[in-house]
Amino acid sequence: MSSWRLSDGRVLVEGPAEKTSRDFDAPGLGRVTEGRTYYLLTAAGALERVYEGGSGAVQEHFYESAYRVVGTDLVEAFADWCDDHLEAGPRVRVHAVLEGMISSSETDGPRSGAGPA
Repeated sequence: MSSWRLSDGRVLVEGPAEKTSRDFDAPGLGRVTEGRTYYLLTAAGALERVYEGGSGAVQEHFYESAYRVVGTDLVEAFADWCDDHLEAGPRVRVHAVLEGMISSSETDGPRSGAGPA
């Protein structure tokens, strides 16, 4: 399990991977076939937010979203297909949700409360 620390002390923890219902190509990410769930914890360790992709449909539109850590950023890839234009492929947007994270392997020392007393 990987984790990343933000400059304000919050921690992003990697959760399980899940296959997307429809694969799609995203700029800068390549082929998106799965996404991961990520848990954002406060500096005190409480759950602040869950980033979890998913899929759904609204009228004639089908959408898929997936989260990934790329370098120092958590990014969301969002794809939207319209039934009238399925052969044209989805409209895809990629944007950073959290930026400037530091991998836990790069931080100094254990998290507070961890390790021998």
